[in-house]
Amino acid sequence: MSEALTFQLVKNKILDIESYEVWAYSIEIILLNGSILLGCLLISLMLGEITHMLSFVLFFIPLRMLVGGYHCRKSETCFFCTLLVYGASTLSIRLYETEIMEEAIWILAVISILIILIWSPLVNPNHLLEDYQIRRNKNIIYVMVVIDVALYGIFCKTNIAMAHSEMMFIILVALTLLAGVMKNKRIGKNEFKGELYKKLLPIQKYVKKLENDFIKQNLKNKTDEQVKNEWTEELEKIKAKAVKNQNFQELQHDEKIDSKFIK
Repeated sequence: MSEALTFQLVKNKILDIESYEVWAYSIEIILLNGSILLGCLLISLMLGEITHMLSFVLFFIPLRMLVGGYHCRKSETCFFCTLLVYGASTLSIRLYETEIMEEAIWILAVISILIILIWSPLVNPNHLLEDYQIRRNKNIIYVMVVIDVALYGIFCKTNIAMAHSEMMFIILVALTLLAGVMKNKRIGKNEFKGELYKKLLPIQKYVKKLENDFIKQNLKNKTDEQVKNEWTEELEKIKAKAVKNQNFQELQHDEKIDSKFIK
């Protein structure tokens, strides 16, 4: 659906064809997230738990975006799994009616907070982060956790239903984070790099190949820092020459890129 919509937007000259793949992916994410929110809202309306939906938007979504975690390979799977988990969490709210379960869930929430502080943010092919982004996100996560704990204390006195939902979603964030950690360990380092590579656009793959070749040729008698600086200069030259000589067009495979412009 996102591909068809993007094609129509490009056809009508609303979007630029050079950014076709980026727009197609962006539209797919917007449609997926919009569908998930609508589905969760319908579940909340049917079960009479609007407060749970509000807690989902306030606590789960912001924390999950920064923390990262398990991602399904297909959008359809992500949609149905999210609705299934959300529906189960909505029904599980009623477990708070027993004192033993309330204590158990509170303990799980404390453990979940520790898991989030230790392992987040999680890097995977669907959640790519540079080093500075990892540091930034970790600091933001610390602040968000402190705010969430403070709000939990307030809600315990003013809106107990919101407090219960908040704890439930913190547990879910931690569970998806653990699932993501386990997935990264299962696929192994080489396959993980392969998954990252698949996420790159064709021109990015090509530039990555140029970078690897350059490093192999120049690393023998130089330090890593020297080679890195030289590659940065070389890449700027390649970009300048490409802009001057290359007729840009939509590319599906890196083999189609004319390599003559780098000689």
